[in-house]
Amino acid sequence: DITDRKEREQRIASFHDATRKLTTSDSREVACQQAVTAAEQVLGLPVVSTHLYTEATGALEPVAYTSHVADEQTDLPSFGPDHSLPWQVYVDGEAVTNVESDTDSDRPQVLDPEVVLPLGSHGVMLVGAPTEELDSEDIELTQVLAATLEAALNHVAGERVLAEREEELRQHQERAEQLE
Repeated sequence: DITDRKEREQRIASFHDATRKLTTSDSREVACQQAVTAAEQVLGLPVVSTHLYTEATGALEPVAYTSHVADEQTDLPSFGPDHSLPWQVYVDGEAVTNVESDTDSDRPQVLDPEVVLPLGSHGVMLVGAPTEELDSEDIELTQVLAATLEAALNHVAGERVLAEREEELRQHQERAEQLE
């Protein structure tokens, strides 16, 4: 019976297509949404959100999240420089897996993640599955997805800096032509 192997190969092929699409994103928000969509549709993970650092607030603000998160929680929290786990992962740059919930209630919160992944200087990705435990393959694929998202965010930031420098150069050239 090769059904399991074929399903796994199809899953990997779909994941590869999703990450390839992610690398062509032209904004932070689009990149985050594509990563969350890939986690939800390809990997079957119901609880995924990305939180990016925003200089204006000095916090990790929610940017993209799965439909399950949207259905269960209306306002996603921001994570500031306090003692929250996402902020600590952001600062340390070290992924944390199989996180135990810190809530006192019997009902787990939607954003009680099993995995918190750093996205470099950009933010974090929270991943969970409230009704089941993530297996090692799911964790490995989410790590690959987070690394690809980080690369896409770096690319977007680089493109923005390049566009700013090109505009600055264009302005210098215009001034030089006027002086000439």
